[in-house]
Amino acid sequence: MILSLAYYGSKWLRTRADPVTVFDDKLKELIDDMIETMHVHRGIGLAATQVKLNKRIFITFVPRETEEEDEELVPQEPKVYINPKILSFSDEFIEWEEACLSLPGLSAFVPRPQSIDIEAYDQNGALFKETLTDFYACNFLHENDHLNGVLYIDRLANKDKERLKKPLHDLKEKYKKRH
Repeated sequence: MILSLAYYGSKWLRTRADPVTVFDDKLKELIDDMIETMHVHRGIGLAATQVKLNKRIFITFVPRETEEEDEELVPQEPKVYINPKILSFSDEFIEWEEACLSLPGLSAFVPRPQSIDIEAYDQNGALFKETLTDFYACNFLHENDHLNGVLYIDRLANKDKERLKKPLHDLKEKYKKRH
């Protein structure tokens, strides 16, 4: 089932999500719905707060490049993160251009740690740890921010925030009836 997105101006995008405590078939169904919603909107990540759910869950879906000269993007399975925690992050920062399904049509370069160590639970309740670097780290951090009521625009320098002021106002007006 395709879930309804929350757009800029929605209280859901400023909500700090609650931890997941029950890992059951209902949770797996919700995750399937989130994956379907993410694919329909052609996203590479989706947090539960973006679909108006107060749960610490997000999904990432970053295609990987092949080693071949044409550098095709190879589809991969969506990765589920439940109750994620950042254990450590590098002192080195990188910038990637970020966009968001909840802020359609906008993007900006956002500084993020180049490498992070994280832990989270999968949809079966199994704890896992991994190290993420470069774009994968940025993608994780973007989605994790959603679970804390933070948007990528909050991490921008003042001059970049000023540049987005009018487009953000227009987005808020466009979607205010959908909150």
